Amino acid sequence: MTSAITRAGQVVSAVFYPASTVPAGCALVGITAAGVGWGLVFAASAAVPPVVAVMVLHAVGVFPSLRIPSRRHRIILLASTIAWEAVLAAAYTLTGAPHHLAGLQAAMTGGLAAVAAMTFATRVSVHVAVLSIFAAATATTAGNLWMAAIGILIVIVGTARIIIRAHTPIQVILGATIPGIIVSVGAAWLCS
Repeated sequence: MTSAITRAGQVVSAVFYPASTVPAGCALVGITAAGVGWGLVFAASAAVPPVVAVMVLHAVGVFPSLRIPSRRHRIILLASTIAWEAVLAAAYTLTGAPHHLAGLQAAMTGGLAAVAAMTFATRVSVHVAVLSIFAAATATTAGNLWMAAIGILIVIVGTARIIIRAHTPIQVILGATIPGIIVSVGAAWLCS
């Protein structure tokens, strides 16, 4: 029984790996905030570069694997992603992108900054943190139904991460709460 539960946790973790949830979440946020066209631009510009960066850094030997378990490597990736996302937020504002989309980009970057800050102290679950960021962002664009659906995923993925011993309960709880709170506050301020 335990091995079946562990296998199920591994499958859930693999399916909801950030390299797949980040593009899907960015597309959902972008489409619900500004329509299909801007949604696809948002997903391509906000999600693809960090995923490509992981592949390149792995290919050149900076990251030993496509999984990023070490805090040092996570901080490198998070810092470069935050810089990229901040540039995008400014670019959206300067190029006349919908105000709500530019505000969400900035708020979501704040959520990533919270993950980076917590990473100095502990290895927060990025699987859960990105879902938390998207739950908060979609609550402002698509309403509470989407937030609830992603909230259920947060519980499932968080439980899986604990079952497979990738994270402690506190690392999952931090990832599930703090980034989403930061995005919610930021979105309320920047998107009004």
